[in-house]
Amino acid sequence: MVDRRMPAKREAILAAATAVFLREGYARASVDTIAAKADVSKRTVYSHFADKEALFLAVVNTAHNELFGTASVDIADLLCRPDRVDHDIRLIGRRVLDYLLEPEVAALRRLIIAEVAHHPGIGAACRHGVPHQIAQWMAGRLGELAAAGALSVDDPVRAAHQFMSLLVANGLSESLYGTSALDETQAAAIVDDAADIFLRAYRRR
Repeated sequence: MVDRRMPAKREAILAAATAVFLREGYARASVDTIAAKADVSKRTVYSHFADKEALFLAVVNTAHNELFGTASVDIADLLCRPDRVDHDIRLIGRRVLDYLLEPEVAALRRLIIAEVAHHPGIGAACRHGVPHQIAQWMAGRLGELAAAGALSVDDPVRAAHQFMSLLVANGLSESLYGTSALDETQAAAIVDDAADIFLRAYRRR
């Protein structure tokens, strides 16, 4: 018989772990504290997650997947029309900055950066975050636009990741890794610079 309480317990553990990791940091957070906050036994935590690193990765992946679920709806209709490429690229860029600097996700990213030298396994959580997921989606649309003659893109995956890299590098730098909110002027400048570089490189002459 399937224990129908297990998904609820897993969700409770993830919620508790998120709160504890954000409050205490990765190194100081203990599985005992997480179990107590989730109102489950330590054994129950380990029945769902092999160790603290696996639990942390699950927390980060859950946050990323929930945010990408929102992003998928927000950007679903973009990069479909050749006559709107300039507009849509900039709108995607603005959305990416919002997702990148969402407070909880930004805080988890700072934890990863602080701990990755000591726990290399958690580094993958940054590489496969929302910008990476959007780039994978964007590559498909770029390929379609190239086939329609709107762009000159030989490698859509590379082009999409280049665009994301410009946004991520400048967004994190200007926001001090999400600790200082960007005003509209800063955000617009980051997006415009990334879009202009992308379009100069890939707009069909």
